[in-house]
Amino acid sequence: MGFIPISFTVPAAAQTIRSSLSAVVTGVAGATAEGTGRLAAVTGGAVPQKSPLAGAAANVAALRAQLEALLQAGGRFVCVHPYVHPVGDRRGEYSYLTPADCVAALAGKIADPEDQPSETDACNLAAVCVLLHAADHGPFAELLAAFNAVFPVTELQLAERRARQLITLEKDKRIIATAPKEPRWSASAPHRHGALCGMDSALGALLAQSEAFAAENASAEAELAALMQARAAHVAQLDAAWQALCSGLSGDAGDAGLGWYLSGDAAGMARQLAAGGTPVSAYKLCVALCWVGAAERVAVFKEVFGL
Repeated sequence: MGFIPISFTVPAAAQTIRSSLSAVVTGVAGATAEGTGRLAAVTGGAVPQKSPLAGAAANVAALRAQLEALLQAGGRFVCVHPYVHPVGDRRGEYSYLTPADCVAALAGKIADPEDQPSETDACNLAAVCVLLHAADHGPFAELLAAFNAVFPVTELQLAERRARQLITLEKDKRIIATAPKEPRWSASAPHRHGALCGMDSALGALLAQSEAFAAENASAEAELAALMQARAAHVAQLDAAWQALCSGLSGDAGDAGLGWYLSGDAAGMARQLAAGGTPVSAYKLCVALCWVGAAERVAVFKEVFGL
């Protein structure tokens, strides 16, 4: 099959879970308004009532199980990039790694007899491989930054930082550093001084006693109504965060972002990689990401990268 362009996608299972929660998410505002109205009409004792959304949330345990299954342990991960010794072609302070050499190093690692996975069924493994390549350190750093903005990977962030340092390395060598005059300024919080710390303790204790009496000014109904409003606002905030995540986790990584989903045993997947071909060797910088494990453990990565 070979490498194909990756396309960031929200996993279908995650979209299904969100769709199943729609009745609760969209109904919170109405349920809160209804509950606030009932609270305003309370005089004396009140008969406890279930939220109208209780029925809509009855299957939440199954949805939680689906989410845990989607995001269970993802197998083993390895990152191959030019700045890993001894993978990269080191030339002074600079390191290079062509796509062909990068894929060869990844294939060798997958088939490494001294570092095989402990899966009970080692013949039925799956691997999600991602390849990012560029012609120089500047475009390489920008490519990694764009990828990390959508799908952050710690090892890629470190490689991005190193690539950015190499962009201006020759100029930075000639910079003569300067330093501020002594003595230096230091941060000084009021609590650093005993007199002000004592002031805070004495007045804070008196305020605490007054706050206890002030709490009696708010009725239980008003406090409960405020709590309901806060929950509705929190649900809206969480839903907005989900929508933002879906918006960010979309689109492709351009021609420089390639992926491949493999299956079989470690040796077989290594042979597929070695025989699958890579981008032209004109690119002298490349990084490979690989997740290996049982198919269900790496399924989320397969879906996220649209493979």
